[in-house]
Amino acid sequence: REKGEKCAIQMPTRGGVVVYEDDATPSLHFSFDRAYWSHSQEDTQNGFADQHTLMEELGMELLQNALNGFNGCLFAYGQTGSGKTWSVIGGKDMDKDAGLLPNMIHRIFRLIDDKKTSDPDWNFECRVSYLEVGCSRMFRPKVRSGVSGSVSHRHFPSL
Repeated sequence: REKGEKCAIQMPTRGGVVVYEDDATPSLHFSFDRAYWSHSQEDTQNGFADQHTLMEELGMELLQNALNGFNGCLFAYGQTGSGKTWSVIGGKDMDKDAGLLPNMIHRIFRLIDDKKTSDPDWNFECRVSYLEVGCSRMFRPKVRSGVSGSVSHRHFPSL
């Protein structure tokens, strides 16, 4: 993606990742339940993972579990610049590139509105927490309200 840089990985399957030491020598092979290709939209290896792909393959299951009364956790881990924030929050154009979290929140409130229309006595409680950990510190990411900064945390040894 960076100008002049070559991609050093290939994904021969939806869960396989091969890292190349040079243009022709594969040096490491990894297998995952699912790996998402996001190097370039023009590359056709197992389909580029856009926000729709992530929502359908990850977000809908988390959302359905939440609607069934279960707590959920979306944990994004990876190297700096690997796409964690893009996957969870999205890009600059939130109409086109909204990530998992805004897509899930939008969808859950739409489903709540639909359910309240058909059953006015139905109640639903929704709580969302979001934090970012970087350099062993927790941050509250800047959201539309403009609130950001460090987050205090408590340790509950009894839990």
